[in-house]
Amino acid sequence: MSDFADVAADITEQHQAVSLANHMAKQAVISSEYCEDCGIDIPAERLAAVITIRCVDCQSIYETKKHNVRRA
Repeated sequence: MSDFADVAADITEQHQAVSLANHMAKQAVISSEYCEDCGIDIPAERLAAVITIRCVDCQSIYETKKHNVRRA
């Protein structure tokens, strides 16, 4: 018969595996090699650094618009 520590360790391991799988699936869907707004290639360095769908220029424009909408 397993003790509580073994059961807890098994449950923790299962949760970690599910979380990692969900994270990887989400990253694959969210990240793209091409900018959603202008269509240019997103540099590999940016893709490795952040989960993104926009190039740096388009992300800056997006954030500026988003900020201006909040102020209105």
